[in-house]
Amino acid sequence: MKDFFELFLKRACLCLPFFALFMSPAQAETIEEILSKVIQTNPEILAAKAKLKATEELMMQANAGYYPTISGDIDVGKSYVDRESAFFSATESKVPASGTINMIQPIYEGGKTRYSVREAKNKIMAEKYSLHDKKQTILFDAMVAYLQILKKRATLEMRKESEIIANKSFEAINLEYKLGRVTSVELLTAQAMQAKRKASTISAETDLKSSNATFVKIFGESPSNLQLLKKLPKLPLNIKEAMATAEKNNPRIMKEIYEQKAAENAISIAKSDLFPNLKLEGELSKSRDKASKASKRESAEIFAKLSIPLYEGGKTTSLIREAKQNANQKSIGLQKTRREILEQLISHWEKLKSLKAEIHYNNLQIKANALSFEGAKKENSLGIRSILDVYKIEQDLIESKIEKIEKEDEKIKEHLKILLLTGQITPKSFLVSSK
Repeated sequence: MKDFFELFLKRACLCLPFFALFMSPAQAETIEEILSKVIQTNPEILAAKAKLKATEELMMQANAGYYPTISGDIDVGKSYVDRESAFFSATESKVPASGTINMIQPIYEGGKTRYSVREAKNKIMAEKYSLHDKKQTILFDAMVAYLQILKKRATLEMRKESEIIANKSFEAINLEYKLGRVTSVELLTAQAMQAKRKASTISAETDLKSSNATFVKIFGESPSNLQLLKKLPKLPLNIKEAMATAEKNNPRIMKEIYEQKAAENAISIAKSDLFPNLKLEGELSKSRDKASKASKRESAEIFAKLSIPLYEGGKTTSLIREAKQNANQKSIGLQKTRREILEQLISHWEKLKSLKAEIHYNNLQIKANALSFEGAKKENSLGIRSILDVYKIEQDLIESKIEKIEKEDEKIKEHLKILLLTGQITPKSFLVSSK
């Protein structure tokens, strides 16, 4: 990884004058600063946070089952009564009014409120891990996009360097051809290789533009003077430790664990309807009639009410069976997710080991190509090697360096994927603000 970063820095030095035309050092941003912006402004993360806040309201709704419900009613009206007799007639008006306050205090509901509170807690925890999973995925995509720009820029600079060498080699071979020292076959070979290097440069420029577009999509701004990540969080010591860490920290696994617990709570909630329901009910009422001062009435009563379910047409037992099947589905889904994640973890762990071996081989290849290039230059000066031979060897050296850039980039991605699967890609682990 160190070699990869050093190579990036070396290639970045070549293009500093170019970038200086468009920016000043004051514009440089670290990857930590840019990732902080992503965490704070990404619409998917903001939506997940809003969903978590909505889910947290379930706790208040569940706890409400422990408290009394109080309601009040007020009735006010007006009535007219015509009275007639042999001696007089009159119209009597009345303004009746009454008020009632009702209170219901649950005492026993078969454990429904208790299990509803547990269900709410588990749903909230599941949603928290869902948010964590979303942050992990966004951070992973963002870091890959960030590193992709660095890799593409370094590759483009190498391709440009290769094209410059190809152009100079062609000019030299063309001069040799005019002097009759090389054949037309060698000239055409050099021309073809020159065209190939130019095409490779164009392809690298296209790849960089594509990576820039992905960067804008994720970060909401164009890449400027990017800086390298200082360090990556350490991986577990071995695959066994990595698997144990994934079991405890992977947000997808943890989310489904709490969803399964919530589904089991739902079974208990459904079963609570099979038990008696005991509650305390109270009523305070007052009424009056303005037509008569004596027509006032006040009453207060309190009583316990016990409801015993006898027959509901099988609805309750059906709801219990439905809840059990839902819990079983969650259990099966958890097993499937756990197996998939552990399988992916093993695959990426082995891939990382393989890449380390490939990079070691690549380093040896670069050293061998460098020695071969130096030897070819000396032999060319002695007339033993042709310019075309030297050019081919130099191109091999550049290609081996580009291959190293690719391998080191893959190595970092595999490192990040393992961190993703073990639940270790967090804002805190990268010193990123997530307010």
